[in-house]
Amino acid sequence: GITPDPHRVHDEINDTNIDDPAYLRELVGTRQTQAFVCNNDHLAASLMRGLTRAGFRVPQDVALLGVDDDQWGRLLGVALTTFRQPGAQIGAVATRMMFERLADPTLTPRNVCLMGELIVRESCGAAQRKGSPNGPNGSTRSEVPS
Repeated sequence: GITPDPHRVHDEINDTNIDDPAYLRELVGTRQTQAFVCNNDHLAASLMRGLTRAGFRVPQDVALLGVDDDQWGRLLGVALTTFRQPGAQIGAVATRMMFERLADPTLTPRNVCLMGELIVRESCGAAQRKGSPNGPNGSTRSEVPS
């Protein structure tokens, strides 16, 4: 039920401006962006590189999170916090629903919610905030060194 502040959402980051130090300094310095949640780990890794080149430290100056849990994400200079989607389960459910719809085209549309897993590593700054809760209902796995 929380409406995001449109001034805090930066959906214009792309392959052109992700390496532009002036653009990134404006986002982090002028707009006082505290964190980026990227739609995939590749974008998050590229943004981490761009932020570093622009003089920012992850997570000390800005936190960074991705989605996918690509294996190389933990091998970056600062291990990437990420959200692991249940890919195999998504495929299985989508396939089952497709066959159900083919068998009965009158089925009404439905929403399916599957559980993913937040993988907490260094890039979100969790190691700096020891003792902070990792997430709801124990659904978070932490790989942050203590």
